[in-house]
Amino acid sequence: MPTVEQAPASGTGVNDEYAKIIELHKFYLEVGMKTAAGSFAIIGAVVTFISQAAFPEERIPFALAVPLILSVGNAVGFLASIRFALDFKRQVESVQARLGASWRPHVELVIGMNVAIGILFAVVAIGLGSLVVWPEMLPKLPGK
Repeated sequence: MPTVEQAPASGTGVNDEYAKIIELHKFYLEVGMKTAAGSFAIIGAVVTFISQAAFPEERIPFALAVPLILSVGNAVGFLASIRFALDFKRQVESVQARLGASWRPHVELVIGMNVAIGILFAVVAIGLGSLVVWPEMLPKLPGK
């Protein structure tokens, strides 16, 4: 399969490639947002359950294992994918230049999304790690 640099400089090949790049851009945004939303939903559900239930303090570290692993994994995944998003940006700009197009997908949005969500997951991982080490920090509802 030819890369952007190997694609023909004119004709439907580059136009078709540009359309595919636009679809790929939308796909990356959609997958990133769905991954983050699903992960945050799981993390929030577990932390809410632990803080609202008569949950034994000595079991909190075990209960937080999945949300902690999910947070660390997502932080690493989103932050590591910045490199790929930067390469994607270069590819898009190359095709834009060859087409002489005035518009292109704003790949900076994908880069920014990876940075912001990656940092957010890292912060959540640090918070969950603190709760694993000091479970008494987890607030309990009155009467629980």
